[in-house]
Amino acid sequence: MADRPLRMGTGHSRELWPVLLLLLLAVIVPTACVLWFMTQAMRNERLAVRQKLEETYRGQLTAVRDQLDGYWSHKLDMLVQVDPKMPPAEAFAHLVSAGVADSVVLYDEAGRLWYPVLPEPGDEMASAECRQAEQLEHVESKPAEAAACYAAIARQADDVNLAASALIAQARCLAKSGQHQTIAYCSRAA
Repeated sequence: MADRPLRMGTGHSRELWPVLLLLLLAVIVPTACVLWFMTQAMRNERLAVRQKLEETYRGQLTAVRDQLDGYWSHKLDMLVQVDPKMPPAEAFAHLVSAGVADSVVLYDEAGRLWYPVLPEPGDEMASAECRQAEQLEHVESKPAEAAACYAAIARQADDVNLAASALIAQARCLAKSGQHQTIAYCSRAA
């Protein structure tokens, strides 16, 4: 027999690497498959939850839309019931007191402003008091102080249109400042 050279080592041969590679693949491939499967399951679950939410909200939106349609139909019915031959101030008072709206702007059939009649530019609304009130409201952003100025203008006005314009401006300023209250006005001419 021929002499074999003596080898030093662990006694493992080269045939061990394929076994280790196979063992490593036996662990990695199933782990990767399980992770992929879990990812797909989470994605499907998200899609199912999203679909249920869409169905739920779609039903609620339909109900809200129906409520809004009913609300505006009722408002329209109340507006249509106003007699067009009624004086504009009475029509305004009727609509506001009936709760149709907090305020109303009325137009005639031709689309012209019918009520409230606003003063023409250069009218009394251009007075120093009015300019001061407008300054407080629009430039200085002090709606409460502007409301007080407009109230004073309405009390002092001899012209009903100027008083109405001042009261409208006062109401606008009170709404801006968060003060919701009833504004009382008595005409001096009455």
